[in-house]
Amino acid sequence: MQDADLEFDEQDFDGLGTRGNFFDMWRVAKGARLAPLCAEVGAALDTCNGPRQRKRKPQAQQVHDAIVATIVGNLAFAVVMRFDPPTLAIRAAHSTGSLGRYDRKGMYNLPARLKNLEASGLVEFETSRQRRWLSTVRPTEMFAARVREAGATLADIGRVQDAETIVVTCAQSGFTESSSARGATTSSYGRKASKRIEYEDTAENHRYRAEMVAINAALEIASLAYVGPEPVETDRRVLHRVFNDIGEPDCFSHGGRLYGGWWQNLARNLRRHIRIDGEPIADLDFKSMFVRLAYLSVGATPPDGDLYAGIRHLDGPHRRDAVKKLISALMFSKLKRQRIPKEIPKDLIPPGVRFKDLMDAILEKHPLLAPVLDTTAGYALSKTESTILIDILRTLAAEDITALPMHDGIMVAASKADRATEVMGDAAERITGFRLPVEPKA
Repeated sequence: MQDADLEFDEQDFDGLGTRGNFFDMWRVAKGARLAPLCAEVGAALDTCNGPRQRKRKPQAQQVHDAIVATIVGNLAFAVVMRFDPPTLAIRAAHSTGSLGRYDRKGMYNLPARLKNLEASGLVEFETSRQRRWLSTVRPTEMFAARVREAGATLADIGRVQDAETIVVTCAQSGFTESSSARGATTSSYGRKASKRIEYEDTAENHRYRAEMVAINAALEIASLAYVGPEPVETDRRVLHRVFNDIGEPDCFSHGGRLYGGWWQNLARNLRRHIRIDGEPIADLDFKSMFVRLAYLSVGATPPDGDLYAGIRHLDGPHRRDAVKKLISALMFSKLKRQRIPKEIPKDLIPPGVRFKDLMDAILEKHPLLAPVLDTTAGYALSKTESTILIDILRTLAAEDITALPMHDGIMVAASKADRATEVMGDAAERITGFRLPVEPKA
């Protein structure tokens, strides 16, 4: 495999509530309201290096128009979404070689165009000074005023839909079940960019891509709405599947989780505002899924009950999330851990408790999991998890039941909860030989 350009994804901005504040190369302005602003930005780009001496050829004009629509679409999005500050992260570096599978044609010099636009007073661009850190761009108040004067809404912002849906990234250390690159967090703004990897097409990844085409086709025509207090980009529903290269020959045996849906970064307390076919949702979750998959991977039958409960030093409902993060971190560990993962809030750890104490406590509760703790086993478990989820989505789509995937569960219309629960159990049993328990989230 060869390294692709440095890219980033909404998984790199996990934990920002309802939105990931990143510049999306596939987001564009559309319709009449933003057309005057597109014309203004286009004219500014034409004059930033002096007046043009000749008319562009048709193909060059198409590329220019696409860049303008992408710039306006993203900056208008930051205004409409009321980001505070309205800052978007963007990869400033680009390859001078041929386009890769993740690149959108014509966008290779977009960061330079944004930098040039600063002279127009429409944007502010800050170049990252450190390799693999994201640069940032933001609309000025003048640009924001133009958007507000136009009365632009999310309906005036669309997406180009031909992005690659099978993605391979270089796995970061510190990956956790609930936050996929948290260990790479050092930037004061947000994230380092993840590294996307070029790969050879095979019958296997062609099949994965065909599965995504079918799933995305069902989501494209689904009746989805958000009735909460904040604007949400409900047209952002094209999913892609992210596999992890951890230095082993077959990267497609690791990871495979789905990203790209607007519902995935909604804070849990906001999910009640989602409507599917006009109905409130049922939020269905595999109970302690990752730990149960770990038991199955070592040839053991998973115990009943909540497998995150009853851990010495971390017992109690308020510490359950800490247990979940700790166990997950221990199954996505490239190096032997010596310290408590920084994902776990310090106030949840009793005074004087060390990492070794927590490791011993987990092994007391789950001694059979010793072979997979402090290893990279979690990447293979994620493949099993995502394979189950793909099976569920395909089965429900065939029955015209819309399902919105999370990593270890789905959301469906409340009236479809019973059937979806049955399908989830069937899929888990078909793939693992064990019927994983399903429960609705409170």
